[in-house]
Amino acid sequence: MQVLSFMYVRPPGYRNESAKTIEMNDEKKTEDMSKGPSADDGPSFSMYLLHQLFCISTITMMKLIFYYLLVYQQ
Repeated sequence: MQVLSFMYVRPPGYRNESAKTIEMNDEKKTEDMSKGPSADDGPSFSMYLLHQLFCISTITMMKLIFYYLLVYQQ
């Protein structure tokens, strides 16, 4: 029995509380991943598309304004 006793010796600095905390966090992560995306995961793809559309339309309007100023304001 003494031959196998070294397997049960905890390493220096081992704390049971921290091991439990790590285990609980791992369980929580796997649980959250199994639920799927939630509303707090960040902006949706439709918000991204809306942002791109707004940026493109703004740039297009700026180009038209500058073109108008160059051509008609001489």
